[in-house]
Amino acid sequence: MRGALDSEQFGMLTDVGRVRDHNEDNCGAFPELGLYIVADGMGGHAAGEVASAIAVEQIPALVQAGHSLVSAVEATHASILDAAESGQGRQGMGCTVVAMRFEGNFYEIAWVGDSRGYLWNGSELRPLTKDHSFVQELIDRGNISEEEALVHPQRNVITQALGAGTRQGLKVGRVAGQLQPDEVVLLCSDGLTGEVHDKEIAQILDQEQGLPQAADVLIRAANDNGGSDNITVILVPFQPLAAHQRERQYDTAPMDVVMVNSGSSDRKKPVAVIIMMVMLVCGLIAWWLMGADNKLQTSAGRGGAVLTTASDTQEVVKDRVASEDTSQVLRNSRADESVDAKAPVPGKIEEITPQVGE
Repeated sequence: MRGALDSEQFGMLTDVGRVRDHNEDNCGAFPELGLYIVADGMGGHAAGEVASAIAVEQIPALVQAGHSLVSAVEATHASILDAAESGQGRQGMGCTVVAMRFEGNFYEIAWVGDSRGYLWNGSELRPLTKDHSFVQELIDRGNISEEEALVHPQRNVITQALGAGTRQGLKVGRVAGQLQPDEVVLLCSDGLTGEVHDKEIAQILDQEQGLPQAADVLIRAANDNGGSDNITVILVPFQPLAAHQRERQYDTAPMDVVMVNSGSSDRKKPVAVIIMMVMLVCGLIAWWLMGADNKLQTSAGRGGAVLTTASDTQEVVKDRVASEDTSQVLRNSRADESVDAKAPVPGKIEEITPQVGE
């Protein structure tokens, strides 16, 4: 069974697939928070769907209460462990998650497991996330290629999941950037990427005009290729800044990570111009002070006045420019903690209707 949301703003769809008898995936769209979530449950009937439902309920509630996106994901990990201990669902249940939040046209993505985020710019599909999985670790070590990972017998083994492992062992992946006009972010469970290669996903996005239609075609492609797992897709486009946000668009990005789509060299030109202007001003100040220095030296020779130089002033200016440059340096963190997860645990809920915030 299929649950769909037709919207001019985004496309969201979840499907049970052709092999499983119930859907453990959950997804939610909360436009008032700029928040979109895909969660892929694991742990069997009456368990995986409980974990993924907790994720889709808890993350927006925590974000609305003032938590950062990463903090909300971390707290949801503890909530799933608490639920299992209290008898809600069952021990061993868990889920992967990928969640994205917009602030104006800035986006931030947090993820755990192998649910993914991609950037589609109209001609190229670029991964934004990196799986927390056994085969990804093999790829990173150079043991196998990405093509070999697609058919590896342990390709479904993940190294992290919400509700799996210890309370303190989770390391949430995080990435952020600025979306440009005509760009789209794709969030999906591995039910899509396990059946549809990235090149085919790009072809579908290139051919389809509407996001709801594109989501539907992606689901059908996964089912046509086998539909061995539950499939969930969310497509979210560039969201222009509201009038009240434009003045602070460069202040609102909660990003201490690498800007994934930093853009072309054209967008770097204003920064270079500013740096050149600062250097020019510094040079003029130094020239003026050196002239004043010469005058003071002349005066000192005549009347014994105390001399001052431009060196202290120049050092202050240099320090300020350096601090302005280094403040732009952003860092990227990703999780690589090893815990038990998806492959050893079978299963996935009956029909799931995507949640949409009011």
